[in-house]
Amino acid sequence: GINPWIAGLTIVPGVAGTIVSNSRGAWLCLGLFVAFFLIQATLRMTIASRLTTFPLVIGFCLTTILGYVAWTESEPARNLSQISEQMIGKPLDTGRANLWKMAADEFRESPWIGVGLYSHESWTRKLKTGSSIRLSVHSYYWAILHEAGIIGLAAVLALFGNVWYLVVVSRRESASQLTLAFFAAVLVQQISEVQLSTGTFTIGTSIWMAIAAGASLANRMS
Repeated sequence: GINPWIAGLTIVPGVAGTIVSNSRGAWLCLGLFVAFFLIQATLRMTIASRLTTFPLVIGFCLTTILGYVAWTESEPARNLSQISEQMIGKPLDTGRANLWKMAADEFRESPWIGVGLYSHESWTRKLKTGSSIRLSVHSYYWAILHEAGIIGLAAVLALFGNVWYLVVVSRRESASQLTLAFFAAVLVQQISEVQLSTGTFTIGTSIWMAIAAGASLANRMS
């Protein structure tokens, strides 16, 4: 493990970057971080229960992104969308929901290997100012499924699972709990963000640095 002072200086930018991004997703991440930490402390989770938490978190994330797209295409959702449009002038399948549906439609063309890196470059929209903007799918999991397919997502989740395991079986309980809480919060946040890959590079890098430093600190010998 690295020196705790160096680890602290590495973790701070990750948390600070999340805060200064000043987005709803960032504040959600911080709220989830506190919640996950309190759950661990309250339940006094064993190593086995912490290990099984990873597939539960990932299962929740994938069920959410896949289930929501399927639900928006159902008859009840269309009826609710019409009611929403009449009441507030905005249907349910706009914004992120619409982008997820676009990714899902293209994903179905090549589910195993995806449709290729940066294939969302075709998602270009003209702004009122006359400039152009390339839209992001706004979901880390959909971004991987869309570009690299099921095989790509399985590879990424295997990497995440390995990091999770190293943190769980670490030597230092307090550092392990803090790192797992932050890691779990980030994984859930990525349902509607892409900060770990195609999002804001500085924030994404700082988040990875925070997780890596926390894992190293949790495994520090003395």
